[in-house]
Amino acid sequence: MTAPFITAVLDRFEGDKAVIRFDDGQTLIFPKIDLFDQYHEGDALYFLVSPDVNLTAAREKLATALINDLLNKDKN
Repeated sequence: MTAPFITAVLDRFEGDKAVIRFDDGQTLIFPKIDLFDQYHEGDALYFLVSPDVNLTAAREKLATALINDLLNKDKN
């Protein structure tokens, strides 16, 4: 099974930001510096949607630690 992707267009640049418009009309303001130099206004883009299991696990571990810390502080 291939990962789904979302299509968009590089709508315009505003200073050091790129405005990316998705097919449903939503926009994403993205740092221009994080784009390759060959991107231009009007370019069609796609975003690959794929989970990062390692990052998810790390965030769950951090959230659990924070909750446990809060619960333990309430006991003292």
